[in-house]
Amino acid sequence: MFHHRASHYLLLALVWAITSLPNLGDPLLWDIDEGLNATAAAEMLESGNFIVPTFNYQLRSAKPVLLYWLQCGAYQLLGVNELSARLPSAVAVLLTTWLVYELGRWMFDRLTAFLAGLILVSCVSVQGAAHFANPDGLLLLFTTATIGFYWLAWQRASGWIVASAAAAALAVLAKGPVGLLLPGAIVVLFLLWQRQLRRLFCPYLGEAILVFLLLALPWYVWVSVETKGVWLREFWFTHHLQRAGRPMENHSGSPLYYVGILMVGLFPWVIFLGPTVWYAVRRSVTGSSSSETANGQQAAIRLLVCWFAVVFVFFSLMQTKLPNYILPLYPSLTLLTARTLTDWLRGDYRLPVWVMPLALGCLAISGIGVSLALLVVGGTISTPLLRGHVFPELGAWTWLGAVPLMGAVVAAWMLGRGQRNGFVAAVAVTAVVFVSLVTGGALSAMNGYKANAALAAALPEDQLRQDIRLGASAYFQPSIVFYCRREVRKVDVPESALEFLRRPLPAYLFVSEPQWRILEARVPTGTVVLARRPDLYSGRHILVVANPAAGSSLAAREQTSAR
Repeated sequence: MFHHRASHYLLLALVWAITSLPNLGDPLLWDIDEGLNATAAAEMLESGNFIVPTFNYQLRSAKPVLLYWLQCGAYQLLGVNELSARLPSAVAVLLTTWLVYELGRWMFDRLTAFLAGLILVSCVSVQGAAHFANPDGLLLLFTTATIGFYWLAWQRASGWIVASAAAAALAVLAKGPVGLLLPGAIVVLFLLWQRQLRRLFCPYLGEAILVFLLLALPWYVWVSVETKGVWLREFWFTHHLQRAGRPMENHSGSPLYYVGILMVGLFPWVIFLGPTVWYAVRRSVTGSSSSETANGQQAAIRLLVCWFAVVFVFFSLMQTKLPNYILPLYPSLTLLTARTLTDWLRGDYRLPVWVMPLALGCLAISGIGVSLALLVVGGTISTPLLRGHVFPELGAWTWLGAVPLMGAVVAAWMLGRGQRNGFVAAVAVTAVVFVSLVTGGALSAMNGYKANAALAAALPEDQLRQDIRLGASAYFQPSIVFYCRREVRKVDVPESALEFLRRPLPAYLFVSEPQWRILEARVPTGTVVLARRPDLYSGRHILVVANPAAGSSLAAREQTSAR
């Protein structure tokens, strides 16, 4: 029964549920991106304007609209909270896992397909995307669909190119032009390699272009009309051309930046990266036999190599760099890894006897490294590199490194007995357990260092029904708007902050501790400090203070409650 498509779907869904769903909504929002996206969707739902995105009730032009629409749907079902904000990303990872499985069947066979889906859903980067409220999970899904459906169109010369175009249109609605640019470059490079560039002009191309335009263009045109072109200008020039030409928001890195990211993002399956690269080079150039070339498997490997290369090189050349940018390459890499392992399991791909023991040694060393890193960031091992920024709660997770260490021991035992299937199964169990523990528990250990939810909780419970003002001085993280559910005005200049507190209406100010030291001696009499919390991002404490009008209102309510 476990060789059928339905059982594979269920098993992959079970692994997804174990790794993605526990405590999905427990970690407080991560700033900056989660705070921006979750708030923009909440404001869209509140206003009823599903065309023009806003953040803090001002135009937000950084991202297209598809994620916000999906988050709005989740908010209506489950309420406005962290779980709802992340649910579209988590579901996108499940659908991508199934798509990778299907692509593995179309390209290779059932075992490769199942293993590819398992690798994808149990690696660190993909699960990170499942637990993060941004459009990258959607881009991953629709890029995979675009390439997968194109493969069917190329292989069968059928109308699947129309489905590929529809998926590309959704990718453009989720992330922007990169949703078309990346798959387009992958296809062109693949056809050049195959010496089939003329196949760009395939049957149903006209229908495909029409479907793409009908799905992708209407919202872009509508939002441009509604904002008199402002949204489109900012989206294109500020968030694309400038991001490509210079580092934005201090997100820079060397040309080798993504090599390091890949080492972490593919963990623990990264231990097979060396054999996979060698396999991909050999099979893409020579194939393993004439029959492999005839049945299209060499072409499949070439497409996967092009997929990986285009995404990796494109984002390595970009001046602005973030770990999640290369997420769309993981389906290609997991399919190549799965094919490498299945050919090795069957004896069709022979490796030197030292390769797999070396891979297990790397897995064991990585476990020790995880524990040491947690001891350092938890403060048990002191180092001047952290400049005093330690998180004792993470120290309680030091034992997490034992998971890859024990997994390496079990896998080595299996390998020593000649049980290759058991060896791969041991690594798979290690991956699932490790990733599920990180996402299901360890991430929540950082909640105590995120100030905004606790600061917002210090406001009056009925603050949304009151006529009050909120401000922020020398401190602003987007999630403060999400947790307060109202506009937060920036008043960074000390004189502006003092004027804000002198207002006759109730006013609450979120202020960094150094800024408060500057203001404290000059604030109006009756100003009250309501809460003080550490902030993960600045390394400082943040206070929320109430001006005299707000303080009087709070005192009056307390007296009423006491009676």
